[in-house]
Amino acid sequence: MPRKSKKLSNIAYEQLRAMITEMPAGQYLSARSYAKDLGMSYTPVREAFLLLQNEGVLRQVPNVGFFVASLDLADILQIFQVRECIEVYALEKVFCRLRPEHLQQMRTAWESQQEAFRQENHYRMMTADSDFHRVPLEVLGNTLLLNQYDSVRSRYMLCTARLAAMAPDLGTEGNRKILELIEAGNKETATAALAAHIAEMRQNITDSYVSRSF
Repeated sequence: MPRKSKKLSNIAYEQLRAMITEMPAGQYLSARSYAKDLGMSYTPVREAFLLLQNEGVLRQVPNVGFFVASLDLADILQIFQVRECIEVYALEKVFCRLRPEHLQQMRTAWESQQEAFRQENHYRMMTADSDFHRVPLEVLGNTLLLNQYDSVRSRYMLCTARLAAMAPDLGTEGNRKILELIEAGNKETATAALAAHIAEMRQNITDSYVSRSF
């Protein structure tokens, strides 16, 4: 893929993903209309649509087009199972390899999450939260796990954005505690806090999902 095309597709991807988090499940999306709105050619926008389809965020119906994917309770629980497996594993494996620059990355992400929380910018909160938990995976360097994490995170954004009004914190205090334990060098308590944080978020999102269903 030419470098310029890849850059344009990344721009289209980020903007489209932010839009999708505010859309209801099942909403129809036209790649050509979206390309026109962005002032881009069809090709990079089509690439962005296909990437989001691969991540499970969009669903394509042949000869019809793309639709925002739906998430049911089983999907949400599976997402959190994957998060627990990947994130706790990565932190355990790389704990002793985390350097001050890695901790600063996590702190910067947490501070961005806090600022977004004050501004009630749910998409930015989720992006910062993803950046925070991504650092140990980047240090681990397992491309397959990192790709799986990114894919799961994209689907996670669908449910958290739609339920943010019912679960507004979205884990900012949990991330602060995890970071402080990592900075203190407490491996066992830090990994336990991460597992507990994911479990708490799973419960919050599940409760919000059930409440919204009635």
